Amino acid sequence: MRVNPAEEVIHSKRFQHRYQRRLNRLMRIAAIALAAVTTYALIFKIVFF
Repeated sequence: MRVNPAEEVIHSKRFQHRYQRRLNRLMRIAAIALAAVTTYALIFKIVFF
């Protein structure tokens, strides 16, 4: 059961756009979390070692 290729492309593009926005937010959260963890690790290392 094949769908019209053009329709498929349009749908995938729209889906990709929505997913990309969500992914961008996730990446930003992950980057902030990583920076926070790194900072805490450095502080921990300075304070305790």
